[in-house]
Amino acid sequence: MENHTSLFITPLICTLILCYVIIFLASKNFFGKYGKDKEDKIQKINTKTSYRFGSLPILISVVIFGNLLLEDKSPFILFLLCVLPCYIIGFLEDITSKVSIKLRLTATIVSSFMIVLVAGAVLSEADLAILNFLFSYPYVSILFSVIGLTAIANAWNFIDGINGLSSGLGITSMIALSYFAITSGMYDIFIFLMLVGASTTGFWIINILTGRIFLGDSGAYLLGLVIGWSGIRITEGGSGEVSAWAVFLIIIYPASELIFSFMRRIFLKKSPFEADNLHFHSLCLLNYRNHFSKSGNHFSNSLIGFFLVFIGSFPALYTVYVDGVFNYVIYAVIFCIILYLFLYRKLKKYTNKGLDKNNFIINKE
Repeated sequence: MENHTSLFITPLICTLILCYVIIFLASKNFFGKYGKDKEDKIQKINTKTSYRFGSLPILISVVIFGNLLLEDKSPFILFLLCVLPCYIIGFLEDITSKVSIKLRLTATIVSSFMIVLVAGAVLSEADLAILNFLFSYPYVSILFSVIGLTAIANAWNFIDGINGLSSGLGITSMIALSYFAITSGMYDIFIFLMLVGASTTGFWIINILTGRIFLGDSGAYLLGLVIGWSGIRITEGGSGEVSAWAVFLIIIYPASELIFSFMRRIFLKKSPFEADNLHFHSLCLLNYRNHFSKSGNHFSNSLIGFFLVFIGSFPALYTVYVDGVFNYVIYAVIFCIILYLFLYRKLKKYTNKGLDKNNFIINKE
């Protein structure tokens, strides 16, 4: 195969330029009121006026350069077509902020269902006897796969709110998965992951440096479904040595955020679909600003985002180091979940010492 290194740099630059164009047009009020991140969202912690158009440069780069890089384009075209329902609904939310959470959730379920049935992403084995037994029933396997893809898409949306976090963890996850793709002989999956990763890196650079453009719901859904679909394809269609739990460990931070955010809201007798500012990254930023930097500036947002990407990438690095072997990753999954709960509890307690209780009122999106 030819060395396509230069063509991976090109989509990065393409996305970077397109992001700058969007920011420039937004500064000239080209988009009017559309796409501007709402100031009154309780989960909003970015202090700059930002726009939720980040998915467009990524998608444009992926489509253009995917046409040049991929030899067999049909599986990836099929996958992107399956993503369209949730992408379109997510983008409508990005530009209007008026799409209900129920409609967005329905759209992600529809896209996930299409990916499972049409794009061939069905998880049939999970290295645990009870799960393998359940997955031997096709309907159970399909249902679990749909739920899993829906959860991953929303998990990436949960952590999109602090500079560089969602896109940064998306990049590291795709790099880790690309390693397993190439070692499993799945060259086209490797190319696709590196292409999406390179395109996302261009966005990440602008996002963390300026804070003026965000992934939005559409971008988070896109990255989450790319990672989920690729993960299932690698575990099911590769050499068989990569455990499904390896994929779960790679995405353990966003997955933990999703699971425990739902549990926390239910415990607080709130709807699990209501937004709040009690996410792990929100507490990290609030704690930093309260104890170290009183000003709610862009630097602190990007600093915490970069730090969390750095820390959140260790599970992916460990997964690659142990080659995704079940006997190693399963204990790491348990350790990471316990560590998340421990750190969250300590962080919440420490943060509350210097914050007014009104900072933690839960409102609807």
